[in-house]
Amino acid sequence: MHEANRPGGVVVVGGGPAGLAAAITAADAGATVTLLERRAGLGGRSRTDEVEGAHLNLGPHAMYEAGAALAFLRSHGVDAAGVAPDMHEPIVVDERGRHRLPDGPVGLLRTSAVRGRARLQLAKVLATASRLADRAPGDRSTAAVLAEQVTDPAARRLLHAVVRLTTYAPDADALSADAGLRQVAIGLDPGVRYVHGGWQTWVDRLAEVAGSKGVDIRRGTGVDTLRSDGPGWVVTAGDVDHAADAVVLAVGPAAARRLLGRDDLWPDLSPASTASCLDLLLPGGPLPHTFVLGLDEPWYLSRHDPPATGMAPDGYALVSIMRYGSSVEPSVEPADRRRQLETWAAGVGVGVGVDHAVRTRYLHRVETASSIPTPETGGLAGRPAPDSTGAPGVFVCGDWVGGEGLLVDASVASAQGAGRLAARASRVAAGVGHSGA
Repeated sequence: MHEANRPGGVVVVGGGPAGLAAAITAADAGATVTLLERRAGLGGRSRTDEVEGAHLNLGPHAMYEAGAALAFLRSHGVDAAGVAPDMHEPIVVDERGRHRLPDGPVGLLRTSAVRGRARLQLAKVLATASRLADRAPGDRSTAAVLAEQVTDPAARRLLHAVVRLTTYAPDADALSADAGLRQVAIGLDPGVRYVHGGWQTWVDRLAEVAGSKGVDIRRGTGVDTLRSDGPGWVVTAGDVDHAADAVVLAVGPAAARRLLGRDDLWPDLSPASTASCLDLLLPGGPLPHTFVLGLDEPWYLSRHDPPATGMAPDGYALVSIMRYGSSVEPSVEPADRRRQLETWAAGVGVGVGVDHAVRTRYLHRVETASSIPTPETGGLAGRPAPDSTGAPGVFVCGDWVGGEGLLVDASVASAQGAGRLAARASRVAAGVGHSGA
């Protein structure tokens, strides 16, 4: 094995948002940082693929205006420029037909999705969402708490659709109330943005920030093993040993267990949330509805470009269609699921059909979250901490770690904690010496 050029310091494994945020945080704290990413490109699940002139995220993505990710980007001078979704005549669909999606008091009065007392119950929940989230417990489900607020079945179905929309979790019964209701609250106000050009734009800018702080980013460098070496660690990637005082594993729980050699770690984590996604590149022109949610079934449709720009070529529109929870239906074949997505999009009457598309891309199983907080494990507070590896000097981060947020916001929030801990461990190790590889 060849010894790495830069012994000691912090090694970060993984080049997604969590890895980049951890590396920048550790570098800001004075550590020497090397980041290893197995792919040729950075971004992980936040990367954007170029497909015949279109720039496609891995499924429909939106950044939360009040989330930790956007706050971190702003604090480092990264502008994830974007725009709110186009909610022109948004609708929900059930067995009775199409209904206006209530987007406020006036929308509640106009919608046929709920009637009578249900409108009043729904209005109260929407108006007090933030206060409801503040007192939501981690040991109860989102569905259970909402059931106490809304007794009408139709109103509950609508709220569950909003939970799916904001959390990507297919089942409100399995999602802890503290996580689910907080996400609903910030999804309603201040809302989300679609990023111009796709998420790769801010991922690449974040990588530039990391490089400006001295982070040594090595792409195409898959990590094979992690082993203890006296007071420090050796991270082996191919034929190179990277000596480290501290290590941050910015990877999913399965990869973290493998590198640590500990299959028994974090036994209570829920399975990953997934979705099936279909992107359609359509000739430009108006659509009767640019945003649709399913009530009886977990469907989603939104036109992302426009209102965002730089994802579809000039003169075209990008529409994303999704079914939440593909992992809970493993018997459905990819071809069958794709036909279901196509049939639903055409059937909701929004003028979207695959026969109109000039390009399509289907993703059968997109991982939307590595794990979701459950009431059985105490919600957000029950998620693994960055220092829960059982290995001194090795820390974890990602959307399954820490007590703050969901999705990319959880990744970035936990990464900051892991980066600070790793930098501190590196300083301590430097004070007592390091044996090298």
